[in-house]
Amino acid sequence: MYFLLVMTTTTTRVRIERVTGLPVLAMSRSVVVVDKPAELRSVSAFGPTKALLAEHARRVAAGASVESLGREFERASRRERFCAVAADTEGLPAVVRQKAAHLPRTKDRFLKFCKSSLSYEEADAAWNTLREAVRAAEARDGLEESDSVLARIKALFPEACPVHRLDKATSGVLAVALESRAASHLSKQWANREVEKRYDALVDGIVGPDEGVVDLPLLRVDAPRRSGLAARMLVDYHDDPRAKACHTEFKVIRRHRRDSTTHLHLVPRTGRLHQLRAHLAAIGHPILGDDMYGIKKTASRLCLHAKSLDFVDPDSGDRWHIVSPPDWGKNTRPARD
Repeated sequence: MYFLLVMTTTTTRVRIERVTGLPVLAMSRSVVVVDKPAELRSVSAFGPTKALLAEHARRVAAGASVESLGREFERASRRERFCAVAADTEGLPAVVRQKAAHLPRTKDRFLKFCKSSLSYEEADAAWNTLREAVRAAEARDGLEESDSVLARIKALFPEACPVHRLDKATSGVLAVALESRAASHLSKQWANREVEKRYDALVDGIVGPDEGVVDLPLLRVDAPRRSGLAARMLVDYHDDPRAKACHTEFKVIRRHRRDSTTHLHLVPRTGRLHQLRAHLAAIGHPILGDDMYGIKKTASRLCLHAKSLDFVDPDSGDRWHIVSPPDWGKNTRPARD
């Protein structure tokens, strides 16, 4: 039995690597850990197709103002679209259409939401009908999901769920649950801070102390909706109640005095958006290649790499320690077969 399980896992691992183009660092029946390249999203974003973007650019080049095109090319959010399709799709049960404004957008939560009103089979059929209707509506409006680690894995495991995320520009160890039970188990580990995450970074300047802690609260500032700009984190020096406590430990691995850079080992004790990038910029040593918080400075990519991840595998109960050495030359995503 053990031999068959090993053979099955090995075969699945090879298949994942072939289909997704992503190196598999570890896997069990319930979770897979891949080595994410820089410039590939952890989970998909949602936006216009290349054809729609090309049409917008053509109209601007022809003399149309961006403001006038804004009204024509304006699109509802994904949540708004999901709810509108649920309310208008005649093939759905009446109870689903009536509660369209409150429906969850993940299958597991949708099935639980419908549990009191529909049988499992009815809820499952309703979900499949709704997802097909949403996909058709998005295709008509020229909208699509971007490429991502999760999207690639979902091609083989439709119930796959994100466990944690890395910034698009960050490379390294990324875990994905292959079904909802494992996702719940792993999410509790993250929530209880039972997971160890370690990063390597190449930063601007010579860091003085051999090790230390950056303990600065961060305040999230969201960009205007549909502006195309990303949210960013600002150090809070004014005791804003919305700011979150953030703690980052650092240790010098090597100082490169010739080009005035430092290789750091980082351990985030909290998990805020852009925490490492904002903290290092705040102490005067922005990560190379970070054009949001620092400077590009001869780096073709953000020099931040998720080096290792420690957590308990939901399938076996064993504690995993997965390592991916940094390679700052990995600045392109691998192609799929």
